[in-house]
Amino acid sequence: MANAFDGKSKQILSALFGLAVGDALGVPVEFKSRSSLKRNPVEGMREFGTFLLKKRAEKKGSNIKMGTSVKIPAHFVPAFKPCKEFIELVKKSIAL
Repeated sequence: MANAFDGKSKQILSALFGLAVGDALGVPVEFKSRSSLKRNPVEGMREFGTFLLKKRAEKKGSNIKMGTSVKIPAHFVPAFKPCKEFIELVKKSIAL
């Protein structure tokens, strides 16, 4: 009996794995040639910034419709910290 991952099955499995890894990295690596990846592995992310999660403490909010106070539990929110080059580029484009 042949191996379950021969021929086309192995090729399809490799393509799906490449899509999953590219999606997890947030970079479309599966659509670039190997030579271009060796020259510049993550060109789209350089000089841009960093995404991170910030923790927000528990706090009181208000329900305006009902006129009551509501407890908002501690939670995480996405945040972006731009790098210096990105900030300068935005400032230059606004100045034009």
